[in-house]
Amino acid sequence: MDSNQLIPRYPYGKYEASFIYDPSDHDEANKTFLGETGNFNGEDIVDIIVKQPGTARFVPRHLYNFFVPDEPQVPAWKDTPPRDPEAIKC
Repeated sequence: MDSNQLIPRYPYGKYEASFIYDPSDHDEANKTFLGETGNFNGEDIVDIIVKQPGTARFVPRHLYNFFVPDEPQVPAWKDTPPRDPEAIKC
């Protein structure tokens, strides 16, 4: 099952962006997601994803790729120095 099918949708009202809960917009049935079964909300889905072993590698890698300019991978620096040494200074 796809995670966007599991996270409840909260429609916005027409005025002052107040939340309106309409039970007919929600599927309260149990679902299975990444091996866990239950009536999940958005926080539950995030908790399940964070518990996955690959998350600890996936998130930092993608944050690094987003925020750090293109550079050779760190192990390659012995052969090819970084193009922008300032980009890796703390």
